[in-house]
Amino acid sequence: MLLILSLPFAFMPHGQAPPLPVRFVYAVAVDRSRRDLSSVSRGGSVSRGGSVSAVAPSGIDELPDGLQQAVFLGTFAAVTAGAFGSASAYESVRIALPSPWWDRWETWSAATLGVTFTVAGRSHFTMPEAFKAIYPPLGTWGFWYLPGSSDFHVAWTGVAELLGGSGLLLGCLLSVVAPRKAPELLPWSARAVVLLVLCVTPANIYMLRTARPCPA
Repeated sequence: MLLILSLPFAFMPHGQAPPLPVRFVYAVAVDRSRRDLSSVSRGGSVSRGGSVSAVAPSGIDELPDGLQQAVFLGTFAAVTAGAFGSASAYESVRIALPSPWWDRWETWSAATLGVTFTVAGRSHFTMPEAFKAIYPPLGTWGFWYLPGSSDFHVAWTGVAELLGGSGLLLGCLLSVVAPRKAPELLPWSARAVVLLVLCVTPANIYMLRTARPCPA
């Protein structure tokens, strides 16, 4: 790129400056190249689109966009299928082997997940930079162009995790002390959390793709 932009300088008469537009474009290109090289020296790599990203240990960053999209879609499909498959298998075993222990197990599991999502939602606001670092930049995988900034998506997912976790905890509490007052709160909170997990899975895939540290 810099070589092409340098051609007008090579054929200009000695002592004569090139046109202003050419000088402007050349200055922008030089500045961008310096920033890219600076980022690479800190451990990143320059992708074909000019953006800088860490190279994953698997080397997926260096694959063509088509292969990266296939890896992403395959990973997303595998995670989704595994989650729903395990849930279906659990329900089949629960029906085949009825026991009151299943209800107790589900209550404690929901309470544990409620605490987990509540703490995770709070972390979105106490350490937002860690979550913004795993938000896929525009153009990731060649098709990721979700509107809104990383700050916006970190904020709304944090609120959603707080609400979902609180719903699970409140549903567990009501199922023990007053099961008839809110019989649908726990299952609807669980459905909301499942939908939220599907929404944030691309960020988790991006985190693994670029070998970024998981937010503590």
